[in-house]
Amino acid sequence: MNCNIETLYHMYDSRVEAIEFYVSEDSAVTNIPLKDMKLKDHLLICFISRNGKLIIPTGNDCIQKNDTVMIITTHSGFTNILDILK
Repeated sequence: MNCNIETLYHMYDSRVEAIEFYVSEDSAVTNIPLKDMKLKDHLLICFISRNGKLIIPTGNDCIQKNDTVMIITTHSGFTNILDILK
């Protein structure tokens, strides 16, 4: 999967990043409840945008193909939605 960052914000002297990813294809992060994913520590999935609607995710929500996902993390160097996984 190629780089799929839509938007990247550096905050708090670049100690925190907010990254918006476009999920263009099915992958290891799609169609799995968030509660079952092995996510990196210090990472928050803020929202999922699907068909023009914002979803504030719970553990039962899934990322789907063609979603836009916003995360906030203290990690740097993310280039792909798969980088959220441990």
